[in-house]
Amino acid sequence: MVRDQRVKDNWALIHAVDQANKANVPIVVAFNLLINSWGPKQGNWDSC
Repeated sequence: MVRDQRVKDNWALIHAVDQANKANVPIVVAFNLLINSWGPKQGNWDSC
């Protein structure tokens, strides 16, 4: 799994949360996972 898809150590997400906190607004995260796609297999998601 690449860093941009993680919750931990995701610099863009950390920055977004910081900006949302400064503006006193909520943050929403959406992730689209296609089970039967050409991408990573189930084992790639086990460490998440």
